[in-house]
Amino acid sequence: MSAASDAIASTRSTGRKAAAETVTKEKTAKPEKTPRQSGPAVDIRVGVEPRVDLLPAEIRTARKHERIVRRMVVGLVVTVAVVVAAVLGAAAYALTAGVAATAEQARSDSLLKQQAQYAPLRAAQSEAALVKAAQAVGGATDIDWSALGDALLKSLPAGATITNVSIDAASPLAPYQQSLVPGTPIRVATATVTINAPDLNAVTQWLSTVGSLPNVVDSSAGTITVQATGYQAIATIHYGVKAWDGKFLPTTGGK
Repeated sequence: MSAASDAIASTRSTGRKAAAETVTKEKTAKPEKTPRQSGPAVDIRVGVEPRVDLLPAEIRTARKHERIVRRMVVGLVVTVAVVVAAVLGAAAYALTAGVAATAEQARSDSLLKQQAQYAPLRAAQSEAALVKAAQAVGGATDIDWSALGDALLKSLPAGATITNVSIDAASPLAPYQQSLVPGTPIRVATATVTINAPDLNAVTQWLSTVGSLPNVVDSSAGTITVQATGYQAIATIHYGVKAWDGKFLPTTGGK
C-alpha cells in the first residue's frame, strides 16, 4: 500500500510541475506583432485650404434624393402648366370658331331669305335666258333676204327686171346639202333668179356680175330663152355662211 501511494503522489507532483511550467511560458511569451495596415492615400495639396467632410453618408444620400424629388416636382409643375395652357388655348379657339360659325350661319340664313324674296325675278331671268338661247339656236341660220334682194336689184342692167325668185336655205334642224365637187365652198342658201332683159348683151353682163354680189360663193347660168319683149335668163346663186345675219347670237367684246 505504501509503494502504490508513493507512486500516485509522485505522478501528481510531476503533473503539477508540468502545468506550472506551461503557465509560466505563456506569461513570459511576447505577443506577436500584427502587420500595420496602411490607410487610404491622403490627397495633400499645397496652398489649398484643408477641408473635412464630417457628414454621414446617409445625410448626403438623403440630400441627393431631395434634389431629385425637387426636380421631379418642378418638371411635373411645368408639364401641368403646359397642359393647362394647351387646354385653355384649345377652348378659346373652339369658342372663337363657334362664334364665327354662328355668325356665318346667321349670314347664310339672311342671304337665303333675301334670295327667297327675289325668287320670281330669278325665274323670269331664267326664262329670258332660255328664250335667248332658243332664239340663238333657231335664228342661227337666218338670212337678211331683204339686203340680198336689194343687192340683186342693183346688179340688174338697164331695162332688166326680176320676174321670179326661188329660195332654198338651211334650217337649224337639217344640214344644207353641199356640192359633190371637191373644193366647192360651203353653201347655206340658194336663190334661183329669173330675169327679163331687153337684149342678150344685158343678160350676159348680168350673168358675169352676179357672182361678185355680197356673200355669194358661186353662181351658174341657166337657160336663156327669147321672149316677145326680149330675153329671159335664169341664174342659180349660192350663198355662203357669211350670209347669216347672226342677230340672235350673243355679242362679245362689249358690242
